[in-house]
Amino acid sequence: MTDNHLFDAAQRRYSTALKPGLGLGLFFCLFLFMLVVASMLLQLVLSKWGDSTAALRIVTIVQDLLVFILPPTVTALMMTRLPAEFLEVMKPPRLTAVLLAVVAMLLAVPAMNLIISWNASVCLPESLEWMRVAEENAQATLERLMGATTAGNLVMSLLIVGCLTGFAEELFFRGGVQKLLLCTRMNPHLAIWIAAVIFSLFHMQVLGFVPRVLLGAFFGYLMWWSGSLWLAVIAHAFNNMVVVAGRWAKEWFEAAPDIDAIGTASSVESVILIIVSVTLTAVMIVALRRLCLRG
Repeated sequence: MTDNHLFDAAQRRYSTALKPGLGLGLFFCLFLFMLVVASMLLQLVLSKWGDSTAALRIVTIVQDLLVFILPPTVTALMMTRLPAEFLEVMKPPRLTAVLLAVVAMLLAVPAMNLIISWNASVCLPESLEWMRVAEENAQATLERLMGATTAGNLVMSLLIVGCLTGFAEELFFRGGVQKLLLCTRMNPHLAIWIAAVIFSLFHMQVLGFVPRVLLGAFFGYLMWWSGSLWLAVIAHAFNNMVVVAGRWAKEWFEAAPDIDAIGTASSVESVILIIVSVTLTAVMIVALRRLCLRG
């Protein structure tokens, strides 16, 4: 089955009560309204409890529910009589597809680390140095959100940063933004990359912009090929959980390798590793696409 045939089949699967343009307008109006509501609630929480780990966890949960989950859910309910199908949450992913997606992400680690390193080393003009400061503040906030390196905090971080955030962001950017763009009969590849760019811009971290675009596009293709949002959710959650687990591993095991440094050294071995990483990742993605499109 080709991408265009897949798109035509999706169009026949549900009927919309609103035109796609109105749906997009409704979606972003809901998003802006919920962003204001969430900001007010977050200020209330932070003013009462400060930026403690508990307060930041409450803030994150409220933000995920109001800003990321509610707008696409309400829009889907308004757009069609089959909101679950609209959001692509009815079809469970195949186990083989999940395994291939996870393996592809692991194989891509050296290449992605190189891209992350390159993006982070970009020289910013003095007038834009505030962006680097914003990145450092965001990282510090994430550290406080995860709390001390205890088993209890590890579980909480895996649930909130990994599972909840992975689900909420995929529902918003792939189930909402990407799906609404596809409803306009936009070219599927263009819709996927636009949603990926919006996904990266939303994080407001310029020094991590390129790798987030690539991740967003990967998640977008996972949903597009499989017809299941859950495949993208699992991949996104897995990516976040690896980041969380990597932090704990550094604290718990002194001899633990630095995953973020793999592939970034200036050596012949690193060049070979990057070539192997790119090649094997491409093979996995092609195999994943063929598996998904076979249904």
